[in-house]
Amino acid sequence: DELLECPTEQARERRLVELNIQEQCLNIFKINMVQRRMGSYGYPRIHGLVYDIHTGALKELDVDYRGYMTKHMGVFRLHTFRDDKIPSTKAELQRNMILDLVDEHEEEPGMVSIRYMARMLKKETELFTPKEVDEAITAIKGKMEDPQKPFVEVKSLIAFFAPEYATTSE
Repeated sequence: DELLECPTEQARERRLVELNIQEQCLNIFKINMVQRRMGSYGYPRIHGLVYDIHTGALKELDVDYRGYMTKHMGVFRLHTFRDDKIPSTKAELQRNMILDLVDEHEEEPGMVSIRYMARMLKKETELFTPKEVDEAITAIKGKMEDPQKPFVEVKSLIAFFAPEYATTSE
């Protein structure tokens, strides 16, 4: 219907190209690997661009990614997300990353190696800076009965990076 409303054949072709680009941008969300990373890093940054060969202009298209995901994710969902939603805040992403890293690495229930967590969190540079990780470890050790103990409570890490999620860690 929208294409039929275009005044000229050229306008119709241009709009068809724009719609195709928008659809291809949205198709990225259907990819397994993209959905898996969304659970760790949130929404990807995707830019739909159309190049006009006649004018040399590059036009960025307005694509409502979040609206599309909200409306269609049930159909295309390949992964389950913690709390059954795609994380949207840095604290939520940090909490999820901590829980993912701890999974199958707990020395005993709720406890994980400090060295392991420091090393792994420092590798996740999109979510944690090395300075933040060092500050967290120092602060958490300062509150421990035995600061020389090689293990830390998972909930302490979550409380440092994502205090609003400290009680709902799993």
